[in-house]
Amino acid sequence: MSREADVLRLSGLLGLVAGLGIGVYQMLVNDPMIGMPHGEVPYWMTATHIHLLGLSLAALLYSHYLDDLFSEYRVATVGAAIIGQWGFPLTLYPLIALGIGLFGPIHNVTGIVMFLVAVAFAVNYIRNGWGTAGT
Repeated sequence: MSREADVLRLSGLLGLVAGLGIGVYQMLVNDPMIGMPHGEVPYWMTATHIHLLGLSLAALLYSHYLDDLFSEYRVATVGAAIIGQWGFPLTLYPLIALGIGLFGPIHNVTGIVMFLVAVAFAVNYIRNGWGTAGT
């Protein structure tokens, strides 16, 4: 396993911790049995929670296949995956809650970056790893 795959795996695990932490907070706010005052969980928090979990799972999956599918450009691929994994959900708070429009294009770019990483993994899996990667 390469160092790049380890970095991507660590990023995925940290993202799961952050996403699950936000989920526990949401449960504490919304659960009437716990006894905390009821409150509404803001939309940005729900969206951040969902995106952190989903993109962190994607990062973990990518770390499993990275060495088999990418012999070159591993650092760039991992960097783009981490930018997409963290940039997309973390731009939601300043964009939605604070209304800072500057984060809109940043949010869109990080989403496009993560989409391109997913396309790169899919194309390389079809080209190089079909039936052999991850075994």
